[in-house]
Formats: sequence, C-alpha cells, structure tokens
Amino acid sequence: MFCRKCGTQIADNAQFCSACGLQVGVTGNAGATSKPKLRTWLIVVGVVFGLFFVSALIANNGSSPTPASPDTSTSAAAHKMNEPVTVGYWSYRAWSSQWRSSIGSDYSRETPDSNFLIVDLTLTNNDNSPSVLPPLKLMDAGGREFETTSKGMLLEGYFGPLKTVNPGVTTRGSVAFDVPQGKYYLVVSGGMTSSQSAKIELE
Repeated sequence: MFCRKCGTQIADNAQFCSACGLQVGVTGNAGATSKPKLRTWLIVVGVVFGLFFVSALIANNGSSPTPASPDTSTSAAAHKMNEPVTVGYWSYRAWSSQWRSSIGSDYSRETPDSNFLIVDLTLTNNDNSPSVLPPLKLMDAGGREFETTSKGMLLEGYFGPLKTVNPGVTTRGSVAFDVPQGKYYLVVSGGMTSSQSAKIELE
C-alpha cells in the first residue's frame, strides 16, 4: 500500500510510514471499533423504548375502564311526570307542562319564535354547599336537544341560569323553551361537574 500523505510505498501490515512517520493503520481499526459502538447504542435505545411501550400497555390494561356516558336517548327509560327523580346531588319533580303563545302581561309581553313550552318543577339541592342550578334541556323524539329561552324571565319563579340553591333547600319554579309543538322529554343533570343525567317524559 502507499502512504496517503507522502505517497511512499510501504508494507501492507505497517503501522507507520517509513518516510514521513504518518500512522497509517488507524483508519481500519477506528472503523472497526466505531461500528460495534453504534450497534450497541442502537440496541440500548431500542430496549429502552420497548420497555416503555410494554409498561404503558400494562398500566393501561390495569386501569379502570372509563365510565360510559349516561344514555339520555329516547330509547332509554324515562321517568314520568310527578315522579321524584334524583340525579347526582340534585332531586327533581316535574309537576306540569303547558304550551303558551306568549309570556307576561299587557305591559311587558314576550312572544315566541315558535311556541313556548313551560315546565313547572321542584328541585332540591342534596349537596353540602350552595350550588348553581345545572342547565335544563328538552329532547324531542328524534334525540335533538333544546336549550331554555331567556324570554322566560317574565315567568313567576323563573329558574334563570344563575339560580343558586342552598344545601337541603327545596324550591319550586318554572323554565321556558321556545320549540315547535310535539312530544318532549325534560333532561335533568346531576350537577355542573356530574356526568349523570336523566329524562322526564312531559305530558
């Protein structure tokens, strides 16, 4: 072979050039040692990631399953009017429902975009602290949901969005919905932080 620095011909097994003294055997040795080091590093990384993946699978299989969302579809069993319903830390009882073409008096009257459905109900806060009344909704036979209307403010005892009830207190009032006439269910909630709900069939 030839020295890569000065070009002098030297023996194939020589470690140094006899002319300029350059170490000529280091290239082959360095390449031979670097490849095993790289392989070892890749193996270590692969083992670490493999252990992490297996640990994640074990932890996921050992955890409790996520509870399913409550079924408020029309196929689920519905409570009847005048029947007490307890959900989470709230108790409800719907007394009546009626359709109206307007709300209020001659001095202050609101008319609906469609039709007013007024629901008269009682609710009780079973929690240990004052709580804001959770949202009340309607659901029709097709599973569509409807929010309350702000036009219901003219109702006596109107349950507004910021209605607060102290613990152990039972209160009675009304909510209004602006919806097409038809068959509906009142959907009640277990509380602002609760995933529980139930529905009451309105007559």
